Amino acid sequence: MKGRLITIAVFLLIASMATTAASKEVKKDYHETFSVAEGHRLRLVHGDGDVTIASWDRDQIDIEVRYHVEYTRVGVGSEPEFEVEFKQENNGVSVIGKEKSTTTVGFSSKKRYEYIYKIQAPAYLRLDLRGDDGDVEIESWQGEVGCSLEDGDITLTDMRVPRTVLELEDGDLLIVGFRGTLDATVEDGDVTLRQFEETECHLELEDGELLIEDYEGDLEVRTEDGDVDVRRMRAANIDIRAADGDVDLDIVPGNKLDLYVTTGDGDVKIDLAKGISATFTVDVSDGRIRLDLPGAQLERKEPDMASGTIGDGDGTIRINSDDGRVTLRQTE
Repeated sequence: MKGRLITIAVFLLIASMATTAASKEVKKDYHETFSVAEGHRLRLVHGDGDVTIASWDRDQIDIEVRYHVEYTRVGVGSEPEFEVEFKQENNGVSVIGKEKSTTTVGFSSKKRYEYIYKIQAPAYLRLDLRGDDGDVEIESWQGEVGCSLEDGDITLTDMRVPRTVLELEDGDLLIVGFRGTLDATVEDGDVTLRQFEETECHLELEDGELLIEDYEGDLEVRTEDGDVDVRRMRAANIDIRAADGDVDLDIVPGNKLDLYVTTGDGDVKIDLAKGISATFTVDVSDGRIRLDLPGAQLERKEPDMASGTIGDGDGTIRINSDDGRVTLRQTE
């Protein structure tokens, strides 16, 4: 009984304090500019902050940081703290955001939270970005890019980059306009790639959908649980291995085709435009094979295996599926 009375008394005290609790805020703004040259790097640790990076024609990095938290707290505890450490070294600039959240005995709620980095820099700069729960947007870039996020989205636009390395734990990836080499690992998120040319791409996905449109170059995909949908891909070296998901490919004439697709539990559908030549083999363990290839020379056709030649047989097509249907057809 005594314990219950104490609990009620504490609750009433906090409730009475809540009626008169006033909003507090932490507001900090930073603006720094640094001179740089080709070969320099920007290292950014941005925590939960959202980042936008755009190129310009000056040999300078211009960085604006805005941190604004408005909150209400009932009880006792520490205030939120924030600071940014800027450092210029021989090989570039380092920017580290340091955020300390509140620790409260009672109740605390945020009315407003704004944490952003706005950066303008020359496109040749090498980027090394590390974040927790913040989104990253990069536009019109030419230097190497490395970006690692725990829980945030990455959006890249108009990239002409020698090499890009991306790591996402829980977020989506969108790239529109890309040339170069891409290595991306996404644990739990969707990936969309559009307008790729002269590209070498290596993708590893655990749980998410993959959509690729208008792609030219070599492609390697490893996925655990998600569908793969590739539209208007120019023939090249294609290696797709899916554990649990459908694979849908639309291939148009390009370079010599070397295609390998394997699935554990998913259907495979491949549309080949006229003009593509290859020898093909299809194997299924527990599924069906459908061929719609006018003019192809069939060497063997059984329920679980098929082989033959399309056109003059320049390229190679190999398809394996444990538990799924395979459709191979020619389109206009």
